[in-house]
Amino acid sequence: MREAQVIVAIPDAWSLPGDTVTMTLNIDNQTERDDPIAAFQSHLTYSDTFATVLDVQPTPRIDGLFDWNIPDPGRLIIVFATSELEAIASGTGPVAEITFEVNPSVTVGDSTRIHFDRVVLSDTVGIAIPLRVQDGTLFLGTGIKGDVNMDGEVDVLDAVWMINYILERIEFTTFQFWAADCNEDDAVDILDVVGIINVILGLGTCPPTSSLAKIAISPASIWSPGEEAEFTHGRLELPLAIRSEHDMTGIQLILGYDPTALHPQAPQLRGRASHMKLDHEWADGRWVILIYNPDGTSIPAGSGSILTASFSMRNSKSTTQRPMIEISEALLAGEGCREIPVDIYPINLKGDLQPETWVLEQNYPNPFNPTTTIIYSVPTTELTPWVSLKIYNIVGQEVRTLVNERKAPGRHRATWDGKDEEGRKVSSGVYLYTLSAGGTSRDLQGEFRATKRMVLVK
Repeated sequence: MREAQVIVAIPDAWSLPGDTVTMTLNIDNQTERDDPIAAFQSHLTYSDTFATVLDVQPTPRIDGLFDWNIPDPGRLIIVFATSELEAIASGTGPVAEITFEVNPSVTVGDSTRIHFDRVVLSDTVGIAIPLRVQDGTLFLGTGIKGDVNMDGEVDVLDAVWMINYILERIEFTTFQFWAADCNEDDAVDILDVVGIINVILGLGTCPPTSSLAKIAISPASIWSPGEEAEFTHGRLELPLAIRSEHDMTGIQLILGYDPTALHPQAPQLRGRASHMKLDHEWADGRWVILIYNPDGTSIPAGSGSILTASFSMRNSKSTTQRPMIEISEALLAGEGCREIPVDIYPINLKGDLQPETWVLEQNYPNPFNPTTTIIYSVPTTELTPWVSLKIYNIVGQEVRTLVNERKAPGRHRATWDGKDEEGRKVSSGVYLYTLSAGGTSRDLQGEFRATKRMVLVK
């Protein structure tokens, strides 16, 4: 069985509404076997509301019977057959030219796929030749890499379109995505933004990723310095630091967070990144941050904080758990649009959240034997409050005092081992636990009181 080395393809093309455009049908049969092609049959499909086929002509590579037909709207059949002496010799390039007329009513930025529905190649003795196909796309646009807004120029307006797309403020058409993907890696990101800035400033082009020489680049690191990331009074100032041996021309970060607990605030650039430009957008627990500079300058190599991402608490009156925050993605652009590999370290937050009101949580486990834990929260007050946590039996008799002292703001826990004040094990059944607080004295009058039930089993 012969390997499928022959390639049948239609390269992409560009046009404008109402214009005509010629797309080529290419065959690359320059293979190890150098099989000549004696016959060819191709069934192509396309959007007939987008464009109309006007004509199909063979190229000099074909010397024999050639014909084409449109049996149904949006369906084109091309066939040719030759004698053994006239077979298509080993080579590469177009064998046919297809002329389309684009519908004047279609919109710039739209596109249609020219799809190979079926292809058959035969050698000179009637044996099918294995092949693979590559569909083409007819775009409505200028065909200029970087011309995202399709005005025929590559300028700062195109960079703005790309930034808005990365920040998920707008969507791209197929052509706009192609134009914005400057390095041809099937993604539009900070590498492409840096590339288009270089083009605008005349600093060079953004070469396709596949053409870049494989040069070993030491990985960078991104983390949040643990000594600085801490909740205070319902707010988090989260510094993000990068250690890199290479200058960085742009940074793209995606932070994940719990949107039910946290609300992002405007981030601030720091340190060696303070001269850069920052843009960002958040929604539904996803915060996209871009750092770049329209004048082409870089963030110098080094180590230290480059950004502070701030959060405020939602519903902080009853929340004392640390919410989820993570660096979901990080993309660093180096010189010449090269990607700098990066290691991402998890975020470790310090400090409990300071609740704005008293909270008495349900004990756990419940039912329990022999011990259970009771968690309660003390809000920030002008003076350190006196707190009492007592256990009662079902008829209201006091069994045990777990807490009877001043408590600082924060989340606290107490454990009951199922014993009374004399150290004797109590009987199984329903018990009540009451949290009382008030002022700075033992009288505990009026400020807060809450009671919950728990069950001791044997």
